[in-house]
Amino acid sequence: MSSRLALEEAKTEILRRWQESILLTLPEKSRALVAGNQDRFANPLGHVLLTGAREVLDALMAGDRPEALQKALERIVRLSAVQENPLAGSGAYLSQLRDVVAEYGQGVGGEPEQARQIRLLEERITTAAAQAHHMYEESRKKIEQLKGREVWKNTHMLRRLAGS
Repeated sequence: MSSRLALEEAKTEILRRWQESILLTLPEKSRALVAGNQDRFANPLGHVLLTGAREVLDALMAGDRPEALQKALERIVRLSAVQENPLAGSGAYLSQLRDVVAEYGQGVGGEPEQARQIRLLEERITTAAAQAHHMYEESRKKIEQLKGREVWKNTHMLRRLAGS
């Protein structure tokens, strides 16, 4: 079996373990809600986190789909920025994925090609974490700008109503 195929077969287990580690970073109340229902309307947080994680992993393992990775990261990062979740913003959830992949790599033995594939995936994850952090910072800036504009509009409106 080729190393790429072996890693592809392990994807389901890697994803499951990564999703579990993501859930553990959430407050207990949120954890139960997110894990319980992945319907995008009933539970948008759970849907974005868990399906987004699958999309991110798929794109990282494919390695040749930067647009798909960008789109999957944006969904998770924007949600994190709105919720002011610095853990997600720092790319920590991707560090958790790197840890899961590294654990998998330790359990597969010493096949050189498989070790190379795992290192390559870890490098992609590291790059994606930096990209996610940058996206988070940009999203937070936009949110702060929108808040500032809203405060200015409200202040201006109150002054007009007060007649000053």
